[in-house]
Amino acid sequence: MKHNVKQIVISTFEKNMDLCLSDYENVALKDLELDSLGFVSFIVDLENSLSINIPEEFLIIDELPDLLTFSQIVENLYEAKNGRDIID
Repeated sequence: MKHNVKQIVISTFEKNMDLCLSDYENVALKDLELDSLGFVSFIVDLENSLSINIPEEFLIIDELPDLLTFSQIVENLYEAKNGRDIID
């Protein structure tokens, strides 16, 4: 089964954070004043959607890049687990 990981990350983020692209495009996640419960829900939904585990070092909000860079990290994790079964 092929996944568009970037789109899954974005749609899961928007659903859990109640934000749209113009609210967070090119903004570091730490600068968005994210709700911690919403962020945990985002990560859990993302892990469940992609059947991956995101290591703790990628979950420190103060050190996270913008969402598009984070989606590349998630894509790399997905690829490492499942091979190159991704739609670009």
